[in-house]
Amino acid sequence: MDLLREKELLSRVMSAGLKFLGDSFSCFRNPHLTGEIDLGFGDPALMGIFTGFVYSISPRGMVLDRLVIRPNYVDATFMGEVTFDVSIQLFFIILAFIKLLFRLPIIRLIKLVRRKKSSTKKMEVIQNAV
Repeated sequence: MDLLREKELLSRVMSAGLKFLGDSFSCFRNPHLTGEIDLGFGDPALMGIFTGFVYSISPRGMVLDRLVIRPNYVDATFMGEVTFDVSIQLFFIILAFIKLLFRLPIIRLIKLVRRKKSSTKKMEVIQNAV
């Protein structure tokens, strides 16, 4: 029965952790990707597929935000410089931590740790007695 409780507790902790990750992504504001990349796969067909994909997701062709991708249909290349800038808002990080504290089953976690410590001490006493 204790094993089932621990699995359920573990799933609640993991669920709270995943929700915390989702909440923490909301603290990133204004990401900007800037730079220039020379990109080539060596296979013109594969480069054409990639170029078509990029054109389909970007309204400005091979310019994603401020990142310019220059396709090379002949050689396999990957050269360039890229910078990534983002601003982080501290308020949203604190809010994510507060939400995490309310989602975690803290009392059950403390009881589990105490139970594990007491069972470990009992095992040490039994091993020392033998």
